[in-house]
Amino acid sequence: MPPAMGAAIRCITSEVAELQTREGQDTYRRRKAIVEPPNAWIQQVVRFRQFSLTGYVHV
Repeated sequence: MPPAMGAAIRCITSEVAELQTREGQDTYRRRKAIVEPPNAWIQQVVRFRQFSLTGYVHV
């Protein structure tokens, strides 16, 4: 397994473990309230449903 893939798996595993705790759930709940309205606005008002990123240089 490539080192990057192992790091990604560890990251996902730690995130799942964090969401099992009450504090992690509260943090995620606050994040959802902050992040989701702008995403919904972009999808509904601007009708922009898919983000395409072709590389950091082009951003």
